[in-house]
Amino acid sequence: MRKLAYENMVSMFAHTCDVIGRRGWHERSSGGLSVKLDCDTLLQIEGGLTFDKEFIPLEIPVPKLGKEFVMLNADNIHIEDVSRYPEDLSGIIQISPDGKAYRTVMGFDGGMLSPMMDLQLHLVMHEMKVKEGLEDTVVFHVQPANLVALTYLLELDDRTFSEALWRSSAKCPEMLPRGIGIVSESVNNNKDLCRLVMEHHNDRDVVVLAFHGLVIAGSDMMDVVGMTETIEKAAEIRMKLLQVPSGIRQEPRLPFEF
Repeated sequence: MRKLAYENMVSMFAHTCDVIGRRGWHERSSGGLSVKLDCDTLLQIEGGLTFDKEFIPLEIPVPKLGKEFVMLNADNIHIEDVSRYPEDLSGIIQISPDGKAYRTVMGFDGGMLSPMMDLQLHLVMHEMKVKEGLEDTVVFHVQPANLVALTYLLELDDRTFSEALWRSSAKCPEMLPRGIGIVSESVNNNKDLCRLVMEHHNDRDVVVLAFHGLVIAGSDMMDVVGMTETIEKAAEIRMKLLQVPSGIRQEPRLPFEF
């Protein structure tokens, strides 16, 4: 018997959180996973949603997400635990009609937990993808170790970083044809971080936060996992090449110019 859309989505959300945790891409209270819900899913769970919570203002309005619903993991948890308790350690929020606030409508251990602290960054990414015409969106903010390490070694500009990863994995040019945007500035608040990510993501496939992690968006959870795996594998290969005392002997030609 075919599972309901909501059951499928929760099952995949839990599985993806488990993958993120087992890959070592997540640190407690940092990063996470969010999914903008489609109409079929909402129709199946509308009876389980509660709308008695007050709206909480957002630092950056997201008007393109007005009235939308987003599922995301809770704050201050180990993300792999979501696979065991998905409806307690994650939840659903609704964006206000004007996009200036949000409220929790389901999950988060009955309101005992809060949405992830990177909520604003995730919503900004979802809105950017809606503006690009992508209706079903998934956003990751993760910390792959090799990719983060590479930001200590390479020049922090889009071209240098993109070409290094493109030349390190045959799949990178195919999956990331627009390359990688680098946020090299250190920021102390969500508003500045969101602004910089928006600037650098404007014409790139993903954004790397120097010394911190990766922000990536797509239309399918496992597709975004695959993109993250490709980037992290390329970073691991580049890290190994940089350790060769004699230096790199040759590199593949790129199929296009940056």
